[in-house]
Amino acid sequence: MKVKLLGLMTLCMALVIQVSHAQEKTVSGTVSSVSDGLPIPGANVIVKGTTRGVQTDFDGNYSIRASVGEVLAFSYVGMQSAESVVGASNTIDMALSIDNALDEVVVVAFGTSTKEAFTGSASVIKAEEMELRSLTSPIAAIEGATTGVQFLSASGQPGSSPSIVIRGVGTLNGTTDPLYIVDGISYQGGLNTINQNDIETITVLKDAASTALYGSRAANGVVIITTKKGKKGSAVKVDFTTQFGVITKAIDDYDQVSPGEYYELMFSILQKFIEWF
Repeated sequence: MKVKLLGLMTLCMALVIQVSHAQEKTVSGTVSSVSDGLPIPGANVIVKGTTRGVQTDFDGNYSIRASVGEVLAFSYVGMQSAESVVGASNTIDMALSIDNALDEVVVVAFGTSTKEAFTGSASVIKAEEMELRSLTSPIAAIEGATTGVQFLSASGQPGSSPSIVIRGVGTLNGTTDPLYIVDGISYQGGLNTINQNDIETITVLKDAASTALYGSRAANGVVIITTKKGKKGSAVKVDFTTQFGVITKAIDDYDQVSPGEYYELMFSILQKFIEWF
């Protein structure tokens, strides 16, 4: 009886193994690019959830063992990953799209360009970077975020905008302020009047090639400010922020003397100072 039971169990195990091997098959195909249709060599093809994987050859072809119902994950550097479920077919071709998230957009004089295609010198400060700092003027967001820019604080008045010099002083008699462009229009007002929460990006153009379209007005560089715009299909989002500052004197001017005595002392000190020089 035991011998018959052992033989029956062995037969069942062999049947299960045979069925599992029957479900596993060789899946092959080609991985290509959506933009130009060319094959992608070196793309990764992995059975999701396992360590089984292969890479495509020079012609973008691959071949891998997988079972029906398993998921093949396709990935390549600079491309969006894609997945496909193994079905009855033994051939799975996959076309990958370019990952646009890797293309950093640079706003230039003639529109926009990607960082890879841009040949000039520019720095981009995004809204996410400005949200991490408490600023009284949007132009202050450039400080510490881009190279070749010198900041000059005109006054200590709260809310005042600092002046900047891009790549050193280029004139002796004229102004050293760069040209400010807000949404494609030359801006002459105070930068502290622009709400930093409304700014999408700030692009600093530094060299002559980047500022050629603006002519002599861009001799000291160009700062392009692009504000946020509504997006179709996105939900309504309302943000509210507020900030305030308080300035107090550490020592009261009239703590030890009256106002009249204070001005007499200040006048006598001024006279002594003039006599010394």
